[in-house]
Amino acid sequence: MRMLELAELPDARAVFSLRRSRVRREVLAFLARIHPRSSYPSEIARAINARADQVLAALRGYGTRYRRDISLLGLGLVREAGRGPKLTFYAATEKGVQVVAYLNMVESNLAP
Repeated sequence: MRMLELAELPDARAVFSLRRSRVRREVLAFLARIHPRSSYPSEIARAINARADQVLAALRGYGTRYRRDISLLGLGLVREAGRGPKLTFYAATEKGVQVVAYLNMVESNLAP
């Protein structure tokens, strides 16, 4: 297994946040997969088999379960990509794409 250089390690807070929440992890993975395109919450929810309110909470934070400071927006992993009259579109940032790549690499190295 290749040792990672210090410069290659992503934001530890972001990794910890993603490892604690399946919805946050899957939302970011979906947005990283379609990067640089954007998507809206109900489309993301359908793609990852989650409810739209769970996706919104993962993106923006909500209550104590999804704190705003460790939401995908709060961590800088996702950005608002545009607004329509009723919809807000979200896209992964470069940092978000790098964190997903890092997690995928770590998981593939741990697989038997």
